[in-house]
Amino acid sequence: IRQNGEIRHIRSFLSIKCDKNGKPISVLGSNLDITDAKRAEQALKESEARQHLAQKIASIGNCELDLETGQQHWSDTLYQLYGLATDTPPQRETFLKLVHPEDLQQFLSAEQAGMARGKDFSMGFRLLRSDESVINLRMHMHFMRDADGNLCKLLSTAQDVTQQKRAEEALTYQAQHDGLTGLANRFLLNDRLNQSLARGCRHGYGFALLAVDLDHFKPVNDRYGHPAGDQVLLEVARRMRAQTRINDLVARTGGDEFIILLDGKIDEEDIKTAANKIICALSEPMTFTDFQCQIGASIGGALYPKHGSSAQGLLMAADQALYRAKQDGKGGHRFFEAAMDAEAQARRAMETDLHDALRNGELELHFQPLFGLSQNRVTAFEALLRWNHPTRGMVSPLDFIPLAE
Repeated sequence: IRQNGEIRHIRSFLSIKCDKNGKPISVLGSNLDITDAKRAEQALKESEARQHLAQKIASIGNCELDLETGQQHWSDTLYQLYGLATDTPPQRETFLKLVHPEDLQQFLSAEQAGMARGKDFSMGFRLLRSDESVINLRMHMHFMRDADGNLCKLLSTAQDVTQQKRAEEALTYQAQHDGLTGLANRFLLNDRLNQSLARGCRHGYGFALLAVDLDHFKPVNDRYGHPAGDQVLLEVARRMRAQTRINDLVARTGGDEFIILLDGKIDEEDIKTAANKIICALSEPMTFTDFQCQIGASIGGALYPKHGSSAQGLLMAADQALYRAKQDGKGGHRFFEAAMDAEAQARRAMETDLHDALRNGELELHFQPLFGLSQNRVTAFEALLRWNHPTRGMVSPLDFIPLAE
């Protein structure tokens, strides 16, 4: 202790000088101030303690592997992650038995590639613990080299990321599925459709799209309210799932509009069978606690590659076929035909012209007198809307009134 009260750490070296008889006659000593070294040592211990505490709180386990001897050391937290007693010998075989069988080959391949590069790497995999519970682990590998630059040790950390994985999966599910029915949404439909296009192009087999529109659904909402409509949509989703195969995809793309991707090798007869099954299933009465109703469905179908070679082309083809099916009468199905495309283009052109008709003064109001026979005079007039198109001439109300509606 210095005069100013400061404490310093001193290391003393003593040398005893003896006479010819071995009797000590003098002592030679030297003192070395090791205060800075002691402070550095204490700081290192505190840092290691903080790191150990942080890893314990974050459930991070450590493993140290000597690449020359193959000996391993596992931390207590790592034993806890593995679900093993701390007296279990830390052996590679023990660990590999815990890796989920479905992830083992992927783990070994990633490990082999990382070892070959000799650079730090990370990987994620599932672990089947001794109590048969499954957790998701994230493991990071760090290589250490000796003074000559040769790999000597492999330090790895493992962290349980099961909750994080579940949260990510929940967010992904919400982003890809309809919030009410749990069916796929348009985002997932487009992704699966592009995958099917890639496989169809590569392997040369077809698949199909069915555009489904519910019949008589609006009256249910109008009469019983939207909560009742939601119940109907949930039942519709259940019935459509029941009528499709496990590799097919049912997506909700609008209020009462759905797209079904019939994946795998399929032909027009298969499409007809699938469409009929769905129409029959959706036409059956639905009974709920507070009400009963009966709806139906109209379906338009398109087959790859016959009716389109792109996602947009196939969706448009199925939609055009659906439009024709509803025109023919509700509760039926139609498949795309080339003539439908020309009709659709003409319909879209007429829709465009109709938007400009009012502004251009092309719509005319005609009055048709109604003659009362008993009164022997005109008793009223019926107002009729007519469209005098600049190039088409007089357009029939049967052509433009449905578009306006």
